[in-house]
Amino acid sequence: MKSTLLVLSAICALLLLFSFSARYVAALEDAGTLLNAGYYYLDHGEYSKAIYCFNIVLQSYPENPDALIGKAYALIELQMYDKAITSLDKVLTIYPYNFDAVYGKAVALSALGKYHDAKFYYDQIQKMAPKFPLSEKNLKIIHGRYTVPYQTIIPHR
Repeated sequence: MKSTLLVLSAICALLLLFSFSARYVAALEDAGTLLNAGYYYLDHGEYSKAIYCFNIVLQSYPENPDALIGKAYALIELQMYDKAITSLDKVLTIYPYNFDAVYGKAVALSALGKYHDAKFYYDQIQKMAPKFPLSEKNLKIIHGRYTVPYQTIIPHR
């Protein structure tokens, strides 16, 4: 009798474990599908839809670097640089040498006019991938020769 109960308990435990594993695998597949959709929308200029997909993934997997970077790049395209930096900082705390996160942070900081801070990240990019093509503006930031373009201010009459 005890051995029958033990066998039944073991079978129930295995079924429970299998059920949990199947749900976990299904959740991972759903996350992969949503990541693919997010990057599809990002590549096709539908940034709000991309952010929506990435946010769904981040609800279940808040430290998913692919979702955080995708969201950040969509935010950069929408000129929401501070929010993009927040997402990129989460990636960089876990993966400090993630090239996409380092590059995204350099771009966002440059867009905010924080050239001194951006230089640090552009320097890291040059160390990680010396042949990575950077724009003339980015190279000027690296070498400390970038100045904000002069703008003529016309007073209202």
